[in-house]
Order: sequence, then C-alpha cells, then structure tokens
Amino acid sequence: MKSGETKTMKKKRIYQVAKEFNISNEALIDFLHDRNFKVRNHMAPLTDEMYAIVCQNYQKEDVETSKEPDYKRRIQEKREEEEARRQAEEEAEQAAAEAKLENDLEARLQKEPCPD
Repeated sequence: MKSGETKTMKKKRIYQVAKEFNISNEALIDFLHDRNFKVRNHMAPLTDEMYAIVCQNYQKEDVETSKEPDYKRRIQEKREEEEARRQAEEEAEQAAAEAKLENDLEARLQKEPCPD
C-alpha cells in the first residue's frame, strides 16, 4: 500500500450490490448511468462513491430471509400438485384399462358360454 492511501472495502460488483438492495442489475446500471458513472455490465466493480450513492437512494432488503422460504414453499407446493396430478392420471388410466378389460371379458362370456 502506498503512503497516503487508506484501506478501502473490497470492491463489490454491480450484481452483488443489486442483490443486496433487491433491485435488478439493469436498474442499478441505469441508475448509475443517470448519475454519469461509466459502468459496462453487471460484473463492473463499484467505487466507494458509487456505493455510497446507491446506499443513499435504496434501502437494503431486511426481509430477505423470509422471502426465500416462501419461494421454496411455493416450489414445493407446485411439485406436490404436479405429483398429485400425475398420480390421479395414472389411477384414471389404470381404472380405464381395468374397465376395458372387464368389458372385453364380459363380451366374450356373452358370446361364448363356458362349457360345463
């Protein structure tokens, strides 16, 4: 480290800060472009000045942890619904096959009586 320099935080990338504030990469890039900062893409690092301006204009997402379980819960519900639908379809197909087999057997018995 050169003399006169102060230690700064590790540079964060656009996508990391966007996630931190629960905004899209594109929204953060547009926000910074509107303030005459040159950033090319979501992998560009933010300077301390950029980060300070973002912090002033956006609030951090405090309830991040409560959203994740809700998201996971919805995925699990969707999986369970899909599994129940598949099972109902299989049961319906099996019932239809059994009914067809029963009808075919009855038709044969009516045409040809069993010899005793």
